[in-house]
Amino acid sequence: MHHHGFTIDLFSFLFGSVLLNTVNDTLSFVGISCGVIAILIAFRKQLLHFTFDEEQAKVNGVSVEKLNYLFIAIAAVTVIITMRLVGILLISALIVLPNITSMMMGKGFKKTMMISVSLSVTATISGIIISYPLNLAPSGCIVMILVSMYVGALLAKRSGLFSKKTMSHEIQRL
Repeated sequence: MHHHGFTIDLFSFLFGSVLLNTVNDTLSFVGISCGVIAILIAFRKQLLHFTFDEEQAKVNGVSVEKLNYLFIAIAAVTVIITMRLVGILLISALIVLPNITSMMMGKGFKKTMMISVSLSVTATISGIIISYPLNLAPSGCIVMILVSMYVGALLAKRSGLFSKKTMSHEIQRL
């Protein structure tokens, strides 16, 4: 679509162009990622309190309102910067699917976070590798892998694979 010298490519905002990023795009992404990670590390205890019990966090002296605004700002900046790089559909999938999948698998905040990051990295690398020889959009492949991981975890949970009883039995067997 072309309008008064301003070109809008709706397709690229939806699906992004993972393989066509410039050096500046990549540096922006890395810079934002480092900033977000630094903020999350700096505020990890407050975020942990805030995530599980907002009232208790207030009692413990956590400025819940400021933390809420910080969290919203981090999410907004991350989405805006990465939207052009990877597309809004992939961003949405990377925000939601690894988290809900890891919540079925892990117990505790730290373990769930580690599983979520591992799923995201695995799906991203696999999606890019699979998309190249098949001449498919990398973003679409990544989303399909994330959906497959979610469905697999859902089926595993329903079959009792992630129950404490099953896990402790498997550990004893080793």
